[in-house]
Amino acid sequence: MPVASAMCRQYNADASTFSGGTRLRFEPLTLTRKVTHPSKDLGSDVVVPVAVISLADMTGRRDNLLLGNVPAAWVECYFPAVDMRRAERRECDGVTDCTRILADYGREFSPGEIGCALSHHLVYRQFLDSPHDLALVLEDDSLPCNNGIEQVAQLGASLLAAARDGKSFVCNIGLPELYTQDHIVRAVDLQSFAAEQVRLFEHVDPRFSLWRANAYLISRRAARNIVNREKRVSVLADDWSRRRAVGSVKHLLFPAKPFFFQDQTLGSTIEEGRSESHQTLAIPANSNPSIGERISHALLHRSRIAVARLKRLASLRLLL
Repeated sequence: MPVASAMCRQYNADASTFSGGTRLRFEPLTLTRKVTHPSKDLGSDVVVPVAVISLADMTGRRDNLLLGNVPAAWVECYFPAVDMRRAERRECDGVTDCTRILADYGREFSPGEIGCALSHHLVYRQFLDSPHDLALVLEDDSLPCNNGIEQVAQLGASLLAAARDGKSFVCNIGLPELYTQDHIVRAVDLQSFAAEQVRLFEHVDPRFSLWRANAYLISRRAARNIVNREKRVSVLADDWSRRRAVGSVKHLLFPAKPFFFQDQTLGSTIEEGRSESHQTLAIPANSNPSIGERISHALLHRSRIAVARLKRLASLRLLL
């Protein structure tokens, strides 16, 4: 699978070089293919793994990513989400901390919410199994704004030093601009994060929650803290404020303007719903597969539709 070096047509590869000569290369991170190039062995080039989380049967959403100029290699090598849409309650209870969830949220998580959290956790575990310090995580309803790919490369280059220094942070690059209100944010100390290329803010007011996990950069320390503290699912995938409160993530950052936006024309896959396509490969409604079997099903689904996807991608590229 080719390396995705910010491959959309509008992207200028030279624009990824910034102060200090740092140039980012984005490589897909999946369950079956690890990003193996050590950052320090690439000279001025630094690899940042990128995971596009998507349910195996959501081919329409991935086609939409291609039409929205998300690099083709990122989409072709997507990270298969854990499908919990038809999971029974007893299976959900087996992977969640029910007591903690009820204490913190006052309700049970839906199967879709659990699947979403498990999917992000799988990304973190795979990221931690690589030698890298920073990762880009996208959900399949996130599309880049104008120059969004270039901007995230620029921001990532600026944040690399902080990630390598062991800072625990998440930088959400898909937040609406309402989060820049003065009473919930402050400008980031540029000396701390070396983010001289962009206007960067930190969410600091504990009275206000910070949500959304559709597009973000995460440091290695933050991913490790989350995995170590959340042995079972106990926090929603996008509940960053709760993770800050318990110390998993110290800094919640975001640029003044988003680099990605959430496509509101697409429905949510959090709740149980109809698959968009390939109904014959969907998990049978009367079955009760384990989480491992659900992951294996996602990988099998990918292998069966590989040829069809290549033909479809060829057609889409002609349109682009």
